[in-house]
Amino acid sequence: MITVESVVRQAAQLIGVEDRTDAYFDGNTAEENLRVVEGLVNCFNLVENELAVDYLPLFCEETLLAEDGRIAYGSFSKKAARVISVYDEWGNCVRAKRMPTHLEVPSGKYVVRYAALPEEKSVEGSSDYEADVTVRLLAYGVAAEYCLHKGMYEEHAAWDKKYRDAIGAAVRTKGAGSVKVRCWV
Repeated sequence: MITVESVVRQAAQLIGVEDRTDAYFDGNTAEENLRVVEGLVNCFNLVENELAVDYLPLFCEETLLAEDGRIAYGSFSKKAARVISVYDEWGNCVRAKRMPTHLEVPSGKYVVRYAALPEEKSVEGSSDYEADVTVRLLAYGVAAEYCLHKGMYEEHAAWDKKYRDAIGAAVRTKGAGSVKVRCWV
């Protein structure tokens, strides 16, 4: 399990602000220490969201009931970035019409496969990723994002390159398997 704290600590080491984060985690919640940690946590949330939306989707699958021919996105257990496929209770692929607030399908029970958005984390939280993503990959992304927000453009470029390279390696490794046949919504 990857904790937000472990990513924040590693990113802080990379960019040279570990004195602030170490002090914070040792109980010194002075405003400057708090500001650095909060900034790094905000960057963590941005990076995890970017990974889920653009590179390494967090796939979910759940059985939902369509009442009145609708499956509300609010009935999903996680917030959906996009719906991948919908199957009826017998495993047949069903075409569903995507609307802004719901899917339109005939009334019944369906298995919906979708890519989820990660929930926003605090420093005490844990990443939604349990595979394919490492503390190092996330720390590179957090370091790059933090440097960008602080106007440290040269440092941002260096960490962003390492981050993009690490994403490329993770995507290549993940893509080595086979892809299951599916229908598109």
